[in-house]
Amino acid sequence: MQAQEIVSKYFVKEHIGSIKIFNSKLIVTLKNEPEDINKAQKLKDELLSIDGIEKVSIIFSAEINTKPILPEDNNWKINGVKKIVAVASGKGGVGKSTTAVNLALSLSNLGLKVAIFDADIYGPSLPTMLGFENNAIISIDGKTFEPFPVFGVKATSIGAIISRDTPLIWRGAKACSTIEQLLTQTNWGEIDIMIIDMPPGTGDIQITLSQKILFDGAIIVSTPQDIALIDAVKGVNMFKK
Repeated sequence: MQAQEIVSKYFVKEHIGSIKIFNSKLIVTLKNEPEDINKAQKLKDELLSIDGIEKVSIIFSAEINTKPILPEDNNWKINGVKKIVAVASGKGGVGKSTTAVNLALSLSNLGLKVAIFDADIYGPSLPTMLGFENNAIISIDGKTFEPFPVFGVKATSIGAIISRDTPLIWRGAKACSTIEQLLTQTNWGEIDIMIIDMPPGTGDIQITLSQKILFDGAIIVSTPQDIALIDAVKGVNMFKK
């Protein structure tokens, strides 16, 4: 009996989100279904009887039915930028920044005018990945900043202001204020799409960016481990809310 048929014995079709197999691991996502540990364990045991399946993960998720929180009237103005896409993750170390950089470079190769902004203020990695780590950020008029033109993409990061060995011991308000200044006071020029490399998790910075910027899309990066997938679901639900 295949995975779909087994899952259907325990949960109705409307509550089955997805059934995916990665090598020998099977991942079942259930939506709008109250978490039932006993039922989930019985389902796991039966799914493990499928030939070639060595591990089963079951994830419970829920749709957010509350009214979306739209950007406020004083949302951040990023002049010249047409579309903005967030690249986020529920936890660190899953390849979020690598995905953001490769997405930006791929869009640039398609002929689009692309920018990438490093909002991962506590662990900026774009300067190292894009090769402007040892270059100081430039301000021609003393009021605005110039982005770094690298590989056909315009980029900037808090990592261009401080050394990578200096820890940022800032509370959320200070961090958000710095991100706003760097993001809105950079001379981006005409940009078709901006990629924002978000910090991992769902804290102050992520919430503020989601409220102050009307994103055109969000990409959640994860690895197949149970903990990473659970955190990824939280990230998806944050953007929905």
